[in-house]
Amino acid sequence: MGGRPGGRVALVLALCVVVARAAPAQGGMRPSPALLALLAEFDRMAALPLWPGFEPRRTPLAIYDGTHTWLVRHPSPPDGYLPVRGRSDIVVAGGRQAEVTSNSSATIGGVPTATVMPSPPGSDARHRAGVAIHEAFHVFQRARHQAWQANEVDFFTYPHTDAANLAGRRREYALLRLALATRDSAGAACHAFIALLERDTRYRTLGAAGVAYERLGELNEGLATYVQMRAIGAPDAEAVPDSTLPPDGVRAQLYLGGPAWGRLLDRFARGWRDTLERRDSLTLDGLLMRALLRTSTERPNCGLGAARWAAIDSAAARDAAGLVRSLAADGERFLARAGWRIVIDASRSPIFPAGFDPLNVRRVSERNVLHTRFVELANGQGRLHVVGRGALTESAGAHPMFSGARTVTIAGLDAEPVVRDSAGTTLVTADGVTARFARATVAREGQVVRVTLAPPSP
Repeated sequence: MGGRPGGRVALVLALCVVVARAAPAQGGMRPSPALLALLAEFDRMAALPLWPGFEPRRTPLAIYDGTHTWLVRHPSPPDGYLPVRGRSDIVVAGGRQAEVTSNSSATIGGVPTATVMPSPPGSDARHRAGVAIHEAFHVFQRARHQAWQANEVDFFTYPHTDAANLAGRRREYALLRLALATRDSAGAACHAFIALLERDTRYRTLGAAGVAYERLGELNEGLATYVQMRAIGAPDAEAVPDSTLPPDGVRAQLYLGGPAWGRLLDRFARGWRDTLERRDSLTLDGLLMRALLRTSTERPNCGLGAARWAAIDSAAARDAAGLVRSLAADGERFLARAGWRIVIDASRSPIFPAGFDPLNVRRVSERNVLHTRFVELANGQGRLHVVGRGALTESAGAHPMFSGARTVTIAGLDAEPVVRDSAGTTLVTADGVTARFARATVAREGQVVRVTLAPPSP
């Protein structure tokens, strides 16, 4: 290689400048004060006796702050994460990484990781850290207590519009709050015992699937919320707020019930957390009943009183009827949306759930389910993927979801769907929609693109 030494030095310097400009900026970043405050609170809470065997710092965290994804204490960060200045236990990647979609948990780099999204405006470090503790506890649960998960199949058949069940749920929660608010031990025990009797009466008609959905959900989301409230030091008024349970809010009830049962167990069943950790087939209400049967619950003027009882019944009847009307209206509004639509006719070859968002579904009738954010359905011929928009499914059988769908309607599309055919496979795409099926036929009628699936091959 020839040339002047000075020229070679200039070339090297120029290359260094190019490399420096090309390197991702986050490689030299420092963690923000907000992130450091969250982690300091998390570590302080992690030192508390939150749950037997639960060590929050052993669970990696993936925290998306709206701009970057910060991976904390992860043993094997995937490619794309870079070191940060001042903290050897944190790496960072630009944007929201694909695994981080909600306050939840995900497998990142082969390791179960708690994932945390940006907090609502006004949230302080204590409450943000509490959310991270909640999600880390879910990772702990998945490793130690896989049975602590409600079956989402049962959610679709839960009797949300049953006024008597709704009234019972509301009375139960009101009695639990009353028990927590009563400082006198005998009085608190009496209120809690009546709550248990109310649950027992309701469970006799709810059905096994509904009972399992509630109890397993309390062990899953309920206990995670209990641990979260314990970590942040929330008083009873914050941990178990005064709240009227909506008719279709059984999932929200699970988050409220966990802290309520847990705090009463703290009062009446010392050591219950160790007992449950050893025998995870037990239930929260069962543990409390066992404890109260050893406690005096005799107390005059215990319970809600006739006037409040009647008021709860009346409101439940009104709200359950209102839910029926609201659900029907949701379905009608969706079908009335202007614009292009795709209709998948799977009457000869039903398509079955491959994925859906349980927090964003509404059963608008006996056979129709409205998915407002995400659903994926498939059979042996292909797959439909809808994300970021609504889809209305019509059941092909007795179960509104898991008997398969005979039709799927995606309404309100701004632009005409694109249809392509290749080697016997039809691909239909639109904003947020991908449908790919073999041996399908496509017909256009006005602004409706109808995809008819062929029967299964013999």
